[in-house]
Amino acid sequence: MGEIIKLNESDENDLCRGISFYSFTEDFSEIRFQKKSRLSGKEIKIIVQALAAGKDFAQKKIINAVLIKKVLEENPDVKMAVDEIKNYDEYTYKHSLNTAFYAMLIAKWLKFSEKQVKEIICAGLLHDIGKLKIPLDVLNKKEKITDYEYGLIKNHTIYGFNLIRNMKGINNSIRQAVLLHHERMDKSGYPFKSGLSDINAYAKIIAVADVYDAMCSDRVYKKRKSHFEAFRMFKNEGHEIFDAKILKVFLSRMPKFLIGMDVLLSDGEIGTICEISPDSPEYPLIKTSHGLIAAGVDAAVLKII
Repeated sequence: MGEIIKLNESDENDLCRGISFYSFTEDFSEIRFQKKSRLSGKEIKIIVQALAAGKDFAQKKIINAVLIKKVLEENPDVKMAVDEIKNYDEYTYKHSLNTAFYAMLIAKWLKFSEKQVKEIICAGLLHDIGKLKIPLDVLNKKEKITDYEYGLIKNHTIYGFNLIRNMKGINNSIRQAVLLHHERMDKSGYPFKSGLSDINAYAKIIAVADVYDAMCSDRVYKKRKSHFEAFRMFKNEGHEIFDAKILKVFLSRMPKFLIGMDVLLSDGEIGTICEISPDSPEYPLIKTSHGLIAAGVDAAVLKII
């Protein structure tokens, strides 16, 4: 499984400098974008674990997170757009908040400036705004969609670009992220089947955040996958379709937040995530009443609880 991440280890270069991710009761300090803009490391952990367990309060926490709240306060048009998404479709609203939150973390891990992080948050909040133009009976269809309906859904990136192209406070990088977040490195995405050189950095970050949240969320037509299935997909297939640098930082940082959480295993056992290998984040070490097991090898993680 590779080198094991120890429970009491601290990564001074991590998002939460000087904070251990690995103790569930750890006393958290703060991370700083600027002196007047602080985000509690404890709050990050609470939000990530609430999202992982599917807790309803997660989005309330996200929308009040310091930088996300600032983005909405500073951009009334963005706030109005997010409210419109909420009124149209609850899943799209929650997914937009979640994507903005994950994208914010990735951007900070990549050492983007605060201005850039806030722009990436905007892109995350607005990335699916084009779905306002998709009929709800298509957007939330439980049965298999037709080719025509899939074509409508794929058009949401173009619809979104057009909806925000004249929005105040929205620059071209944000517009491009909304337009291109479904493009892939191997040219398998849409709407243009663009390759590496045609996709901007914001879109590449939103792409990873978007797919991660979509895989790990319940939808009307599809049940959520475990976060470890998502990590497995990113590790085994992601290098062909996502930016390698973004994928590397995501897989090295995100799994650590899940340490300390309880999980239901396929053999009916309930255990606690106690260690995760940076080389194999899809195989967490789980403490159960029968001892330690490597989840995904000895038993699959059905869900985080």
